[in-house]
This record gives sequence, structure tokens and C-alpha cells, in this order.
Amino acid sequence: MNERNKKGSNSGATSCLTKIIIPYAMRIIIYLIAFFVGKKLLKEDFTPFLTWWLTLLAITITFYPLIGVLFKNFHDSGWIFSKAIGIAVAGWVLWYLSSLRLLKFTRENAIITLVICFLVNLLVIGLSYYLKNRRVEKKCLLNDWYQLDVDKVKSILTVEVMFFVMFLFWCYARGFKPEAYGTEKMMDYGFMTSMMRTEYMPPIDTWFSGGSINYYYLGQYLGTYLSKLSGVGVEFGYNLMLMTLAGIAFTQCYSIIYNVMRTFLMDSTLRRRKTAREHFVLSKSKWKGLWCTLSGLISGFAVVFAGNMHYPIYKHIKPWLEKVSGKEVSSYWFPNSTRYIGYDPVVETDQTIHEFPSYSFILGDLHAHVINIIFVLAVLGLLFAWLLYRKQKMDDIRYGITIQKPDFLQEAFHPIILLLGFFIGLFHMTNFWDFPIYFVVAGAVILFSNLVIYQFSRVAVILTAAQAVIIMLISSVVCKPFTESFNQISTSIYLTEARSMIHQMIILWGLPFIICGYFVITRYRDLKKEGFITEKKASYKKLKFEQKEAKQAKYNNFSGNRIQKLMMSYETTVTYGGEKNKLYQWIESLQVADLFIVIMALCAMGLIILPEIIYVKDIYPSHKRANTMFKLTYQGFIMFGLCFGYILIRFLRFGRTILRKIVAVIGLILLLWTTGYSVTSMKSWFGDIRKTENYKGLDASAFMEKENADDFLATNWLNQNITGQPVVLEANGDSYTFYERVSVITGLPTLLGWRTHEWLWRSGADSALPPEVAEREKVVELIYTSMDENEIIEKLREYHVEYIYVGKLEAEKFGTQNHELLKTLGDIVFSIDARSGKDYETFIVHVNP
Repeated sequence: MNERNKKGSNSGATSCLTKIIIPYAMRIIIYLIAFFVGKKLLKEDFTPFLTWWLTLLAITITFYPLIGVLFKNFHDSGWIFSKAIGIAVAGWVLWYLSSLRLLKFTRENAIITLVICFLVNLLVIGLSYYLKNRRVEKKCLLNDWYQLDVDKVKSILTVEVMFFVMFLFWCYARGFKPEAYGTEKMMDYGFMTSMMRTEYMPPIDTWFSGGSINYYYLGQYLGTYLSKLSGVGVEFGYNLMLMTLAGIAFTQCYSIIYNVMRTFLMDSTLRRRKTAREHFVLSKSKWKGLWCTLSGLISGFAVVFAGNMHYPIYKHIKPWLEKVSGKEVSSYWFPNSTRYIGYDPVVETDQTIHEFPSYSFILGDLHAHVINIIFVLAVLGLLFAWLLYRKQKMDDIRYGITIQKPDFLQEAFHPIILLLGFFIGLFHMTNFWDFPIYFVVAGAVILFSNLVIYQFSRVAVILTAAQAVIIMLISSVVCKPFTESFNQISTSIYLTEARSMIHQMIILWGLPFIICGYFVITRYRDLKKEGFITEKKASYKKLKFEQKEAKQAKYNNFSGNRIQKLMMSYETTVTYGGEKNKLYQWIESLQVADLFIVIMALCAMGLIILPEIIYVKDIYPSHKRANTMFKLTYQGFIMFGLCFGYILIRFLRFGRTILRKIVAVIGLILLLWTTGYSVTSMKSWFGDIRKTENYKGLDASAFMEKENADDFLATNWLNQNITGQPVVLEANGDSYTFYERVSVITGLPTLLGWRTHEWLWRSGADSALPPEVAEREKVVELIYTSMDENEIIEKLREYHVEYIYVGKLEAEKFGTQNHELLKTLGDIVFSIDARSGKDYETFIVHVNP
């Protein structure tokens, strides 16, 4: 007996060692290695990097009490989604209170609101737990809500380490080209510097003094919020926020598809199907986690690192063919993959944009569509969590089990529905295009799950409509302060005039269309072959008629009063409704994981096709549908990337035919080939990141010293000596140039900024140059060129100009004829004389009041 107990004790110790101690130790060791590698690679930037990461960790812990319950069916309890949702909610709370002028936008208030969010999380969980157990004899444990165990804690550590490693990698790469200069970077950075000085929302438009930003600025606001909360400042916060998006997005993709594949493997309903014998064996296999991990990693790489098939064809295949045939080998520039339709061949009236996340992360614009990536992925995660929440009822009803009808109000006001309403409202302010896109995607997931549970009855439609109304009402409240101060930029929809060439569509979208389309078709054929989709239609109507007759007879024979009859007539259960038409049968028969992927695949296909039919008008005559294609296909790319991880592993490991395995192998090879886009792009944009000596740092504003040393010193003086946001006049110029460098670096407003941008933000229905923009152009020119002192003073007072900035760009654009006059209008608070090697002076005049 003692020997047997000793063996059992040894077995238990071994199991504890292999299942708990070693896995935990491995994750901690990986983190420590990443920590020390990061310290060596980032050098002095490691301090702001670590401070930022700890801030994100604090936000994650703050919101995990609630998010962990909503994502309890995820293998990691939605840990990474606590990060994304926490950033959105915590930042929004302070923004909303600041918009109502109840709190100033300060670091102290950012910390206070985060603490309040943590207390609210605990209060909601505690109150809900108390109310649930108050009238129940059998008390439920709090861990029943979280379902935490050793495996979940290991998974949480895994995704946190994964995020840390990805975040570190992207920060290191970004350190080779950290400047907030070029393309849209100066605009994005200017938004953040303006908000760093802003006390109340909406923030002042630094390029249109006296007005607020008339653009979707909340994404940049969230970057500024994290910069204030962490205390690192926007000079580091710009790049840290950008790379945070890459790290969180990769881990979110991994988490979503890991759990989709996990649901497929663990789905007990599949065991009842005729062809599910192999699936039953695999669901019990120890290799189950491997397939989930591979699926998640493939999706992460497909969304964050992959490009489109333009890269393999024009970077490798075409040059090789040209070399073999003796022709001149054409070069490849990585933006070409995002500017193909309308550019090759050139179509002057239809030059379009079809970017994707890896291009965005490498290019470095902290723009609306980039910031929103983690929030749209949060919505997709919430939608799959919604399906898992309803999975048991959906499975029961599919197989003829009578279920208790869900409480209507409980379903309509479920926390996931409320959170979806929050994000749909947030999209009004971060990237408006994502509002209609994800309202439709969310509607599809919610509607299909309702149709299955309520057996395609009117109740399903009514409940979906109620949930849609609730989502819209919440969204309108969430974005109300924003919409009250925002003038819609463009709402006119037109039919597309010029369309993409067939070969261009095949190159850009052929791979995802074939993979996802083939999956959708095979799911229909498999279910039909298994007998879940039949030709029978009449039996459903007959069954519903019989149920209605039986209900009416029961009602007529009931002897109670009217109220009792009414209560009796209300159905408290839902029963399987028999055969339906083929579409209903297909929706009903799809397993939850397949249903989610099918919806995403179909939505992604629709987003790619839609710009070939309609477009939204803006101010660019030769780029009519460029923005429409850009914003729609960007989201289509993300959804396709998520689908890839599930479909390719599903076909490769669980495919029933050789053809499916071949499609999976070819698809996987081509997908991995497209990830080479990131390697090529990084080398073109960052240089050789293997050479650590070329690392420049993460300061986004350091470029000023190299571009113009005088401007660098002058803007430093303004940042160190000027509080608030007085108007500083500087020369206006064209978009994507060095003009507006003063307002961008300091956050101090000027009369007029980049011409095209202000034109877009303040244009009316006719898209003509706004009169106020044209007027300010004349005023700026007058002040820098007029010799009439009274005329200049009149305009300075009219536009409340307190400082006049004169530097190289002002001298180049307007000349130097009235510089001596400008010096007499106030005190010269900063000056650098002309010297050897430059023929201009730099000075700042504090205008007399």
C-alpha cells in the first residue's frame, strides 16, 4: 500500500512539474529574454517603452474583471481584448467628461478616471454576483463566471508575452525611421501636440485658428491620452502608439482564430454527424492545441505582416521573366502594391488606393484607419464571444431539443450588445467608414444566431431589430459631443464610372476569393451530402401550421380568465421547426465556428465588390473612388486575413478530399510568400534593421534638427516658454510638405495649414474650396508682404494673432520685404541672424496687445 501511495505521489509530482511548473517557467524565461534583448536594442528608449507597456498592463488589469466574464469561453479569457477595449473605454470616459467641461484633459484626471473605471468594474461584478446569488439556494462561485484554471492562466501569459515580443519588434524596427515627417505623419502628430495643450474637447485645429478639428480625431486623441497617462509625452507616444497597434492587432488575430479553431475541434455536435468520426478522435488528441496555435499565428501574420499577390508577381515573377527573356528588369517600390489600380496602366480618372495593415505599420502614419484596427478586431472578438455565449442553445435547437426561450430584455440588453453599441459610436469619431461596415457585420452575426435560436420566426427579426435600435441609441449617446461640433465631410453616393480591370482584381484579390469562396461552397456541399440540406420545403410550413392549430385549440379549451389565457398563450419554449428552405437549412446547420468564418468571408467579398458599383464623392476629381476603395478593401483585407488561418488549417489537416489539401498547401505557400512584403518594405523604408548601430530612437520630433536647425531651436523655445494655445502665424503651404512645421511641433494654432486638408475638412456639398480657406490664404500673404502697418495690425487683431514666426519657408514663399516692419509690431522674443551658409534669419515677434 505504501509503495502504491509512493508511486501515486511521484506521478502527481511529475504531472505538476510537466503541466504547471515547466510551462509557467518557459513563459517567464521567454519574457525575461525579451526584456533583456529589448533593453539592449532600444537603449535609452527602453525606459519610455517599458513605462508605456506597464501603462497598458494597468489598463488591461483594470478592465479584465468585466471583459473576462464576457470572454469566459475564450482560452485566454479575452485578456488581449481587455487591452484594446480598456484603451477605448478609459480614454472615451475622460474625453466625454472633458467635452462636457466637467474635467480637464490632464494626466492627473487620466489617472483618476482609470481608477474610477477599475472601481466600476469591481462594483458591477460584485453587484451582479450578489443579485444572482440572492434568491438562489445553490450559490454559484465567482470563478464560474471566469472559468479560470491552470490552462487559462498559461494562455493569458502566452498572449501577454506574444504582445510584448511583437510590440518590442515593431518599436525596434520603427526606431530606424522614427520621424513624424512625410505623408500624413505631420498632420497626425500635429493633432496629438494640439491635444497635449488642450484642456477641453473638442481640440483646437492647429491649422485653422479659432476652429476645432473637423476630422475623425478620436484615434489620435487615444494616442495622446496614453501619452499623458504614461507620462512619456507625444514625442515618444506617437511611435509607441503606432507600434502598440501592430502588437495588439497581431495578438487579437491570434486569439480570435485560436478560439474559432478550438471551438471547431471541441464541438460535441459534430460527433453526431455521419462524417465526424475522425473529428471525434482529433478533438481528444493532444495535438489539438497545435492546430489552434498554427491557425492563430497564420491569421496574425496574414493581417499584420502579409501583403497582396502584387508583391510576388511584380517583385519576383515579372523581373525573373524579364531577365530570362533578355528585357530590362523592372524595379519594385513597396507602395506600388497599394497603388496598382489606375496606376499600372495609368487611368487618369480612376487612380485608387488599396492599402493593408503591414503597409500602414511600416509607413508610419498614425491615421484614422490604422488606429481603428484594434477596435474593429475587438468588435469581431465580441461577435465571436456572442456566438459562444449562445452556442449551447443553437446546438440544442439544431438537434431537436426543446429549449427555454431566452428572456427578450436580457438578450436585447446583453453587455456584449451594449459594448457593440459603444464601439459603433466610437467609429463615428475614429474612422466613420467602419461605422456602417461593422454595423452590418454585427447585424449579420446577431441576426443569424437569432434566426437559429428562434427558428426563423418573426421573434428573431423583432429581437434583431430591437438590438439594432439599442446599438444605434447607445452609439448616438457615445458620439454626441463629437457630432454636435462636427460638420459632415461627404455623404453623396454615386454609381461607379470606371471599374477595375479583371487581371488587376485577380492579382489583388484572387487568392482570398478562391480560398474563402471555396470554403463557403464546400461547407454547403458537405452539409447537403450529410443530409442537413434537403429538397423538402412543404414540411416546415405544414409543421408550423400544425403547431399553430394545436396552440389555438389549447387556447380555446382553456377555462381561465383573459389574463390567464394571455399568459398561457405566451410560448416560454422554442422547438425545432422542421425542414426549411435551403438557405435556412444551411444557416441552421453551420457549426458556430463555420458560421462565423462564412459571415466574415461573405462580408469581405462584399467589401471588395462594392467599390466596383458605388463610391462616395470627395474633393479629388482624378481619384473619385480612391477613398471608398481604400476604406472598404482595408477592412476586407483584415477579414480575409482572419479567415485564412482557420480555412487553411481546416483544409490542410481536416480536409476530406485531396483537392482541399492541395488548395490549402498552395494557399499557404502563396500567403507565406506575400509576408515577404514586410521584409522588402522594411529594408526599403528602414534600411537594414540587423545593423543595430543605425538605430535612431523613437523620438518622432527629432527630425526637426536635421531638417532645419533654426526651426528646431525656435520651436523648442516655443514649447518651453509658451503655455496655452495662443495663435502663432506661420506660412501656409501645400499638403505633405515641411510647411506648418511650427504648429505641428508645438501644438500652437496658426491661421491656415495644409491647403488640401483644410479644403477637405471644411468643404461643402459642392466640394469647392471653402471661402474661409481662400480668405485666410489672402490674409497670410498680406501679413507677410504688405508694407501697410495699419492693415497688418487690423488683420492680426481680427484673427487674434499673438506671435509672428519668420523663418526659411516664410522668406522663400513671401520674400523679406517687410521683415523690418514686422519686427516693429512687438517684442522680438527669439532670433537667429543670417550667417554663413544661409541667407535668411529666423525670429519670433510677440505682437503688442
